Amino acid sequence: MSSRPRKSIFDRFKQCCCARAAKDSLQASCLARVVPTHAAQEERENGTQRQRNKMKKYYEPYRLSLLQRAFLTPYFGVKAIMNPTRGDFVAGLGDVTSVAVIHRLKDQLVSSVMGKELLARKPLITVESLNLPNLRSLPEGTLGRGYVHYMDSHGFSADERSIVRFMDDPDLAYTMVRYRQVHDFWHVLSGLPPSELGEIALKAFEFRVTGLPVCALSALLGP
Repeated sequence: MSSRPRKSIFDRFKQCCCARAAKDSLQASCLARVVPTHAAQEERENGTQRQRNKMKKYYEPYRLSLLQRAFLTPYFGVKAIMNPTRGDFVAGLGDVTSVAVIHRLKDQLVSSVMGKELLARKPLITVESLNLPNLRSLPEGTLGRGYVHYMDSHGFSADERSIVRFMDDPDLAYTMVRYRQVHDFWHVLSGLPPSELGEIALKAFEFRVTGLPVCALSALLGP
């Protein structure tokens, strides 16, 4: 016969309850790891909506047919040549001629960890996001100080970039937006002024880096 004391019905019931509670606790813990809480999910959705609202300032999706694209390409091309200072004409030409190249540039972004994060977050280079007072306090010789000096001395604003209109994919549109928003950083890094000759030289450099047709046209025909 066993010398171990027999458990009462109460002890067995208590043990069963404890085991059930431990099991429920383990299931809840595992569930919390894989299923986001309502608050976390709501915050993520709100963040996505805020990002979409910001993108609306720089992105108006519109799907073009091949016929429309064929018509708008020479239209914007002629208008951009006749009015090279009209950024909206130059931007329109870029939108209708650059879809294939922008696809390639987007694919290059998603091939790297940083590029994937950039497309997921879609940060915008704006007056608000740059914190210009902080950039002005940076030491001489830094990119931030050089950028804000360049923008101040020429009366430029980071909020002035033309909107992307003829791309209906948000990732493609953001890739084009990003290309436009870093343009002034290339001026600072290269030391090229925003003159006619400086813009032609910078467009040739941008074409070499990106392959965008509008850069080649700008370099050949004017800023």
